[in-house]
Amino acid sequence: MNGKQHTRSIPIISDDNSIVSKANIFANHFSRFNVPTERTRETTEIESTVDNLHTIQNNITPIYMEELLKTLKTTKDKAPGEDNIPNSMIKRLPKLILEELLYLFNVSLFTAVVPSAWKIGKTVPVLKPGKEPSNVESYRPITMLSCIGKLMEKIITRRLEHYLEHSQTFKCSQTGFRRGRGTSDSLAIIRQTITQSLFTRKYCLVVFLDLEGAFDSIWHKGLIYKLSKLNCNETLVLWFKNYLEDRKIKVLIGTDSSDIKCLKRGLAQGAAASPLLFNVMLHDLPSSPDVKIVSYADDITLLTTSSNLQIASKNMQEYLNKLTTWLKKWKFLVNPTKCTFQIYTKKRFIPYTNLQVSQQTIKQVAVQKVLGILLDAPKLTFYAHIDKLKTESNRRVNIIRALSSTTWGASRTMLRRVYISFIRSKIEYGCIIYGELPHKQMNKLNVTQNNAMRAILGARKTTPIVSLEAEAHLMPLEMRFRYISMKWFCRLLCSPDGPDEIAYELGFHNQTATNNSADFFKSNFLALKQLVQIDNIRTAPSKFVSPIHPSTNLSNIISVDMALGEYLPHFNNLNITNHLFTNFIKSNYDNHLQIYTDGSKIENGSVAAAIYIPSMDLTTTWLLNPAHSILGAELFAIYKACELATYHRKLCGKQVVILSDCKSALYLLRNPINPSYKYLTFKIQSILTDNLSRINLQWLKSHAGIKGNEIADRAANIGHNNERSVLTSLCYEEMINLVNTKFHSYWNANWKLRVSLSGKGRFASTILDTLKYRQYLSLDSRRLECVTARLRMG
Repeated sequence: MNGKQHTRSIPIISDDNSIVSKANIFANHFSRFNVPTERTRETTEIESTVDNLHTIQNNITPIYMEELLKTLKTTKDKAPGEDNIPNSMIKRLPKLILEELLYLFNVSLFTAVVPSAWKIGKTVPVLKPGKEPSNVESYRPITMLSCIGKLMEKIITRRLEHYLEHSQTFKCSQTGFRRGRGTSDSLAIIRQTITQSLFTRKYCLVVFLDLEGAFDSIWHKGLIYKLSKLNCNETLVLWFKNYLEDRKIKVLIGTDSSDIKCLKRGLAQGAAASPLLFNVMLHDLPSSPDVKIVSYADDITLLTTSSNLQIASKNMQEYLNKLTTWLKKWKFLVNPTKCTFQIYTKKRFIPYTNLQVSQQTIKQVAVQKVLGILLDAPKLTFYAHIDKLKTESNRRVNIIRALSSTTWGASRTMLRRVYISFIRSKIEYGCIIYGELPHKQMNKLNVTQNNAMRAILGARKTTPIVSLEAEAHLMPLEMRFRYISMKWFCRLLCSPDGPDEIAYELGFHNQTATNNSADFFKSNFLALKQLVQIDNIRTAPSKFVSPIHPSTNLSNIISVDMALGEYLPHFNNLNITNHLFTNFIKSNYDNHLQIYTDGSKIENGSVAAAIYIPSMDLTTTWLLNPAHSILGAELFAIYKACELATYHRKLCGKQVVILSDCKSALYLLRNPINPSYKYLTFKIQSILTDNLSRINLQWLKSHAGIKGNEIADRAANIGHNNERSVLTSLCYEEMINLVNTKFHSYWNANWKLRVSLSGKGRFASTILDTLKYRQYLSLDSRRLECVTARLRMG
């Protein structure tokens, strides 16, 4: 408060109990893997191959200013490194300095030399959740590096990620640190495998591996060797080789620091490239036809099923031996004392099973925490997880009670935000794998939300639950779980297709009805679609990484500016308007064939798209799925124009300019990093990549009297009268909008039905005719908020 920095107390025992000596203890611990590599024939060959990587062919695209600016825009204002230059300062640099920075980046890239100042990190020990603070092993090293160095690192990492994802380097079950994937995917694979074994009355043997210091023990030369064997660009490989050499850290505790330590192994936890490089190190985990491998970062789960437990144990032990040999080769350390296994089955008798890792027996457990979820053997009921969730959530509800009462404290808006972000987010994490929880278990969580709603609204204990939910605008948890599951199912439908992808493994490649309870997620998805009356949703498979290389400068072919564009509507004479536009086209797109596109959505929900080609006197319209947004219709029209420009005999091979009045669509297409509407955006970007400099996109002002644009606009409006609609796939954002609409309609109907059947909450239902969030119900006085809320709820 007074501007003085206070040192956080860390109860580590040191010789003189000084902060510096404690920092040195941490520095020694974090650099404990700096041990000589065990010499074997394979190790010698790998290191010799890496040492001989010297030649730079300079066959790499330089970093352009637009690539630098787009990457800089995505950086967050995090703590700076040794140079004390934050990202907020770099974002405000003048163009002249940015050009100097760009020159520095390109020199570093082409010479494959990383400045030594970028390799020094300030490391802060952060206590792991639930660990003993007096134990040095309970702390995780978070490293603060130079923001300038991390900016270039991010640019290079995106290029490497683009190559690795498009070359399908990673398996679908490797979900950590990958765009469009998360812990839910890993948990879903585990849940599906266990459910199938229980349904078929087999044994499912699950082993949970623990890698000691997974990030801190990465073998640098082994990592560079793998990058080179993946046929990555040689300049990138050499750049990362230099990036990993001579790295140094010093541990900070408050304002005091330790001695500088050199790191011969490990990846900095805080560096932009570390997650991707870690995935590269684990991408070639040995496979087995009998064992399924699910990995999220360093959490590795192995599953095998069989009707005979002895056969399952034999298959698992053979794979563990194979995996142990692989881990030893690549210098990973396994901690057998923290490795565990479980057996899932419906059979009453479970024979004794012995499994070993590194010649040490691992223990069997009844409950195991995996990615934040407690899995309980042998029947996977989630009872242990729900009980723990209830205890921790109730403890958090007490925070809301401490923040306010009925006469004082934070507003209901603030309290509602605290509940949603701090309590409900914890309750709903991982809910996709529950399925339909038993009423008794579900009620434990409902009580937590009910208590939270009473604290938020200042309601009495006798207030009906249906009135609480309507007043606070909080969906019942059971319905909320279904809603989140449906959103996750939509993401699966928009994920990459193919037999090696998660959607295929979970049965989403085929949406036909099934009575097989072993298809856990597919049956849940079909049941939810029927529950909220969502018609058949077509899959919209797309990759999570753009087909356009991050270094491609799309501003050269996609223009969102037009000279005189803002002034065109002010000319009353259409002849003058079209004359000015004709001159603009002639000076910028001479000898280009023009294609005008437009999308339209009217009040009744009808969606249409159209294109107009003046040189061919061709107008085409499409009636689309009413769930499409106006932006989706605009993108669809642009996509059809790109298709025509590519395949039509009169347009193929000729210069084409596609003119659209939707600036939002063009900005999406210019984004090669992480655009929305991926299904259509990536399709268009793929066509543009194959036809660089032949197909151009140009924005024009709408309703400015430009003849071609006016014809396309009228054609799109006429398209609503088409008798048949074209079968189109919704983009993920449109699917989510449809799910939101359907679930809120379902919630509203369910709320009225509960009021009608129970007779409770009728007074509130006469005031609140429909369920929606009402901001005006929040008042300046906490007492008035509670009084008016009680009056409305009865």
